[in-house]
Amino acid sequence: MGTLVSKALRAADRTNQHGSSAFIPRPLGENRLGPQILEMTNRVFEQSIVIREGHLDTFGHVNNARYLEIFEQARWDLITDQGFGLDYVQSSGTGPVILEINLRFLREIKNRQHLVVRSFVESYEGKVGHMTQQLIDDEAQICCEGKFVFAQWDTRTRKIIPPTPEWRAAIGLE
Repeated sequence: MGTLVSKALRAADRTNQHGSSAFIPRPLGENRLGPQILEMTNRVFEQSIVIREGHLDTFGHVNNARYLEIFEQARWDLITDQGFGLDYVQSSGTGPVILEINLRFLREIKNRQHLVVRSFVESYEGKVGHMTQQLIDDEAQICCEGKFVFAQWDTRTRKIIPPTPEWRAAIGLE
């Protein structure tokens, strides 16, 4: 598993145009790696995942809806590891909301395949942020790329709000 992460991180060094250090939160599934800090221009969060039978459709590859679940779990792990988990969301009355999603399926993903989920914020202007998430195989090839428009949601007023310092820190902007 270390080799998978190493290859993906070397690819990130070659292709990432973002700055600062990257934090790798705990991976999904088994063979968990501990948190790691990497030198990069922006905070890039990465974690490993193993594709399971429950991710598959009748064609034997990952079902399109499962990509959204994989990306969502990675986003929750990312903010939870930064202190903005469900308990904080419930006590603060604010949390993440997705406004728009675009997925590109670039390579087939099959059962028991080991991947890295890479997540980073591209921009945050006003109340709205733009995040990219990628599923990267052990050859450092991007298999799926998701572009997410998101914001911080106030559960009391039922409106999006400007990002708080805690939210900015949780998503890697500070």
